[in-house]
Amino acid sequence: SGTLGWQLSHDGIIRAVGAILSGTITATAGTIGGFTIGATTITGSTLVLDSTGSIKTATTGQRVVIDSLDNVIHIYDSVAEVLKLGTATATAITIVTNSNNTDGIKITSATTATLGMRMDSSSNVVFNGLRIALTNTGTSNSGYGIYVENDGGAASSYCIDILKVTAGHALRINNSGTGNAINITSTNNASAALSITANVTSSVNGAVIIDSSGSGSCLYLLGGVPVGNTGVFNINAANEGDVVNIVHSNNSANSVIGIHMSMTNAGVGLEFAFRFDGSEVVSAIVGGTQDRKIRVLVGSTTYFIPCYTA
Repeated sequence: SGTLGWQLSHDGIIRAVGAILSGTITATAGTIGGFTIGATTITGSTLVLDSTGSIKTATTGQRVVIDSLDNVIHIYDSVAEVLKLGTATATAITIVTNSNNTDGIKITSATTATLGMRMDSSSNVVFNGLRIALTNTGTSNSGYGIYVENDGGAASSYCIDILKVTAGHALRINNSGTGNAINITSTNNASAALSITANVTSSVNGAVIIDSSGSGSCLYLLGGVPVGNTGVFNINAANEGDVVNIVHSNNSANSVIGIHMSMTNAGVGLEFAFRFDGSEVVSAIVGGTQDRKIRVLVGSTTYFIPCYTA
C-alpha cells in the first residue's frame, strides 16, 4: 500500500510513477502526453488522428484536413474550404476565394531573375499552360481573366512578355462575344497605346497582319478631335518601300474599292478627300500625253481622274 512507487490493486489496475513497456500495448481510453485516446482516434486539443489515416487540425473553423478516404488535402478558413490538393477529381489544385481573402494566389519575389510561376510540358503533347474560365452572367459581375499591374518606372519593363522562337502564333484570341477582343486604354500622352516592332523582310508578312473572313471591316478606327496634323490614323514611316500597300483580289460581280471615304462636316469647314503637304506636290503645269485615267466612284456614278505623262 502507499501512494508513491507502484500499486497493484486487486482488480488488476497497475499504477506506476515510471514504466518501460515493450511488446504489444492495447488501449482504447486514457491520455498520453496531452493526447486523449479514443476507440479509433487520438485527440490532442483540436488535433485529431484517425485510425483510418485521416488527420484533422480541428473539426470546425480554420483547419487542415488530410483525408485518407479521397486522398485529398483540404484547407478551410473560418467560412469554407479555400484550398484543395489531390487527384480524386479532375482538378489537382482547387482554390476558392471568399470574404476573408481577395487573392487566390499571391507570389511575392524578393530576388532578381525569378519566376512567379513556371509551367513546362514535355514534347509531343497537347498542353494548355493556363486556362481561365469566367462566368459573368449576373448584372453586377465584372472582372478580368488576367489582370497585370506594373507600377515600376523602368521604361524597359513589360506587363506581359511573350517569347516564341518556333513556328506558329505567339498570341491567339478567339472572341465570339459582343465585346472587343482587345481593348487598350492609354492615358499617358508620352507613350503609345500600342507599339509594335517587327524585324521582317518578307513582303507577305508585315508588322501587323489583319485577316478578316467576315463581312465587317478589317480595321475600324474611332478617334477623337485631332490636334495639329495628327489624325485618327497616323503613319510615320522611315523605311523604304510603300507606306500603305493595298492588295485586293476578287473574282465576283461586285465592285472592288481600295479606299472608301464618307465624310461629313456639319460646320462651315470643307471636306477634302486628300491633303498633300510634302515634296509629292510638283510645281509645274500638266504636260505630255494624257494616256491613263484612274477610276473613282462617287456615290453610284463612275468618274475618272486623268493622268498625264509629264
